[in-house]
Amino acid sequence: MRWAGVLIGFAFLGGCASDFRSSPVPDHILNSALLSPVTKLNNSNITVRFWGDTTSPALKYAFQNKLRQTARQLKNNRHKSRFKMNPATGKLIVPTYFLALSGGAEDGAYGAGVLSTWKNPGTGRLPAFNIVTGISTGALIAPIAFLASSQDPRLRAKYLPKLGDIYKVPGDKLASLQILSAFTGSAAAFLDNSGLQHQIETFANKQMIEDVERESKKGRSLLIGTTNLETQRPVIWDLGAIATRPRYEPKEKRQARHDLFRKVLLASTAVPGAFPPVKIQINADNTVYEELHVDGGTTKQVFLFPSQIHLNQVSAALNEMIDEGPGIELRYELFIIRNGRVHARGKRVEPKGLAAFVPVLASTIPIIKRSISTLIHYQGRGDLHRLRNLACLYDIKYHLTAIPDSFNKEAETTYDLTYMNHLFKAGQQFGARADTRKAILYTNQNRDRAGSHWYRGPPEWKKCSNGSPNQN
Repeated sequence: MRWAGVLIGFAFLGGCASDFRSSPVPDHILNSALLSPVTKLNNSNITVRFWGDTTSPALKYAFQNKLRQTARQLKNNRHKSRFKMNPATGKLIVPTYFLALSGGAEDGAYGAGVLSTWKNPGTGRLPAFNIVTGISTGALIAPIAFLASSQDPRLRAKYLPKLGDIYKVPGDKLASLQILSAFTGSAAAFLDNSGLQHQIETFANKQMIEDVERESKKGRSLLIGTTNLETQRPVIWDLGAIATRPRYEPKEKRQARHDLFRKVLLASTAVPGAFPPVKIQINADNTVYEELHVDGGTTKQVFLFPSQIHLNQVSAALNEMIDEGPGIELRYELFIIRNGRVHARGKRVEPKGLAAFVPVLASTIPIIKRSISTLIHYQGRGDLHRLRNLACLYDIKYHLTAIPDSFNKEAETTYDLTYMNHLFKAGQQFGARADTRKAILYTNQNRDRAGSHWYRGPPEWKKCSNGSPNQN
């Protein structure tokens, strides 16, 4: 995130903010079981969100429902030639692809560029991702990537060209300063993100939401992460569930459901202090309250699903649901696009702009800004390690790409259009030549090649956490 400079220095002003909510969630239910958004009251059998740090009966039910949808698809297609048979087990091998898109503000132009040109060598197109997840800027890319990787050629043709469109908009069109309003307490942030909100409303239109619903019913999942600011917990939103139309849905409910879809995307990008938190209405005891949701990167820079989901039970469950034929064997592959750098870059700590002329700011702002930037960087590294351990646990082939160390452009401002254009092209160059069959193990000797290949991580990742060599 490039918002560290906006966040610091203003924390001491926290007491002057006005009450910007009419109905906050009461303390006694704040940490209770996840509450239902108001927009889903007419379809209570569908859960649209979960805690991102634990499991729950609702999460298990939703996962089982996805398995049933997947089983129906496999039952219809399992005898087709696109599935190879494992001669050792006699089971059909079904590739299962995961895509995780990290946060990174304007650095999301890299991920968009990668996806716009990357093709699976076996199919000549993007892998048909079974699960796509997004955080912050990755949340903006995720719905387009989800649809552009569909097995439906019409959806691929429609959405593939849309990748990166949001990174072709100048920063001042997405966010504008409102410092006076923030200082007086009439605004909850120093930037007005109404431009970004309009951009989200433009691409996440009625047709896109209906397309997400259609793909979700095939057993695919589109998951977006936000942070519940008051509970200090990550929340995972199932946009496919939000997109699903209840039976006999009135027009106003449809509009509310579509608004929630867009609010989740906006909330995932709402860096606290820089952008205002997004207020999402929930229902408890027949009373409507408002939660505050902010950038998913506040709690995680990248995610797949709660670690309590046990993938080693999935194949067995699917085989029970299909209950015919030779059986199936799932082969997992995880692709992570880090919209940022894996390695820290040296940079002189010095005051810039207004801070250079105000002694108290000149001596504190640069230090705090650099410290927050470092914190965010290593939080991202920790999330990559966590996903690596998950991959080792379930024998998932792990692939990672990030902005290469050799890319030496710097953004002058937030959402710098010139910088994003260069970065988008760098992503395109990688995507055009990416071949996951030639994934390399990262070493210090090829660190400049990190963004030119899918690579598997730092040297300490040569072995899985259980000590056995990684065969991926």
